Amino acid sequence: MGQVYVANTSSVKLLYQVNGAAISPGWPGTQGGPPVMITAPLVRYPEGGKFNLGNNTFTAQFTDQEGGPYQFSFRFDPAQMSVDANYLIYVFRGYASLLNQFGYVLQTSGTPVPPPPSPPLNAQSAGPT
Repeated sequence: MGQVYVANTSSVKLLYQVNGAAISPGWPGTQGGPPVMITAPLVRYPEGGKFNLGNNTFTAQFTDQEGGPYQFSFRFDPAQMSVDANYLIYVFRGYASLLNQFGYVLQTSGTPVPPPPSPPLNAQSAGPT
């Protein structure tokens, strides 16, 4: 049975659900280091808390003020993907990417959330005009 490694690329805690059930009660984000990962099994038939061959609904809830939740859809096509292979999902604010075990992007879901606007420049520090 394959595994789906879910990477938290943020510095805050995330809560995840797959097909309506939690895969983790919550776990720490990174602190400027590599992504923190958890695993969920990949199974043939739909089962809450696990990814399955076919369509999957995946929800990520950030625990800060910009928290979402964000909902993503991924299809593990049984004609092209193996239940015995490993896959990766990198979660960002507003979108997520599904990669195979070799790092090739297979699917993306969602829309990136733009960064907050920059504060206006101080007129005195802008220099002469």
